Amino acid sequence: MLERGHGSWHYRCYVPDLSGRAVQVRRGGFTSQTAALAARKQALAESREQYAGRTWTVARWLRYWLTTRAAIRPTTLRAYTQHVETHLIPTIGGLRLAEVTSRHLTAMFAELAATPTPTGQPRSAATLQRIRATLRAAYNAAIRDGMVTDNPARRVEIPPTRRPHAVVWNPARVEQWRTAGTRPAVAVWTTAQLTEFLDAVADDPLYPLWWLIVLRGLRRGEAAGLRWQDVDLDRRQLSITTQRTTIGYQVIEGPPPAAARSPWTGAP
Repeated sequence: MLERGHGSWHYRCYVPDLSGRAVQVRRGGFTSQTAALAARKQALAESREQYAGRTWTVARWLRYWLTTRAAIRPTTLRAYTQHVETHLIPTIGGLRLAEVTSRHLTAMFAELAATPTPTGQPRSAATLQRIRATLRAAYNAAIRDGMVTDNPARRVEIPPTRRPHAVVWNPARVEQWRTAGTRPAVAVWTTAQLTEFLDAVADDPLYPLWWLIVLRGLRRGEAAGLRWQDVDLDRRQLSITTQRTTIGYQVIEGPPPAAARSPWTGAP
């Protein structure tokens, strides 16, 4: 429908949304009937995905996208949700999905990098990389759905993450931790410290579990997920097929980061 009012032309039509329902589209401000007619024709020619990409805000898409993430780990979904609600929506949530550019994102990440965390610490490059990975995954999904044709998160440059170098808990580092409370980001025990720990927990009912963790390198979730069916005492073999993690007070059970770790064999 074309109408004229207050010196300009506007159109009104119905187009399907992502769920297939018809939604009314009304646009005005056209200086001529021809211009309004051309705009209405373009709107009707768009697919529902293209229309959503042009009209949905980033906030609307991100929240919709989260509801479609059914095949990922609960801990990954929790991280995605935190990035979306805490960082992405407050900064770019009001922009249209198809209008976001790498310039918008460069400004957003500069703002995030300059804003301290709730504990007063600067936000790390690793955190920024994870936030970008969330946004990049959301835009990749929008591309697959035909809503947009470009992923602006792909072109944003963020300082690379530097993995901390593991050091040994030598006497000087132990003293620094005890007196000043400072500790390395990643530190490992010496053989003597490991022996001291095993001697200290020798009477603990979980001693076999501690032995297994320190001498076979199980992750905490893998050790918590061990089942008797994964252990073959006759062959002195066990398989890591399950891990247990927590989200709040809820225990989540699923496969370890690798689909299944090879069985270990050896005398206890």
